[in-house]
Amino acid sequence: MYYQTHFKKTYLYILSVFCALLTVLSLLGKAGESTRTASAPENYKLTVLMYHSVCVNRRVNSEYVLLPEKFRADMDYLSEHGYTFVSLSRIYDVYTGKGSLPEKAVALTFDDGFLNNLTCVLPILREHSICANINPVGSYTEKNSLLHDRNASYANLTWEDITELKNSGLIEIGSHTWDMHALGSRKGCSRKKG
Repeated sequence: MYYQTHFKKTYLYILSVFCALLTVLSLLGKAGESTRTASAPENYKLTVLMYHSVCVNRRVNSEYVLLPEKFRADMDYLSEHGYTFVSLSRIYDVYTGKGSLPEKAVALTFDDGFLNNLTCVLPILREHSICANINPVGSYTEKNSLLHDRNASYANLTWEDITELKNSGLIEIGSHTWDMHALGSRKGCSRKKG
């Protein structure tokens, strides 16, 4: 029962990530039509699950925070029900006609780049050899690289942490822009007048 409720609750997040992924793939297709082959796939089903923080601190009250045991239960459920975890690089390769997706493909993404993506998430991913994509906010990484705050309840990754994640062989590093959540005249990658 938990699994169905949890997946329904994250549906909007999944949908937003999937739409972003489709937009990127569409732009790549328009920018490089010559890279697509005649055998490039037209229809594949892909589940994209987006997470943020996986934290042991039960006092953190946010819809973006998941307890490690619930995250582990999600990964156990997917693994036990025949899902195959795929990287965003593999998805791009499929789009450009190099390979195919398995029948029950699922991609995991993590936004913002919380330290607990290294301390809590990576050990769980290692248990099942699960690949994922982490998209840190660059300004958060820069700030925490100077502060070296190691509180996994709220701190962000440092540049060294990102290198460690990349070197794990399970994690691809993406970008959640330089300052995605900054309040001001420009937010994220929005187009600026002029």
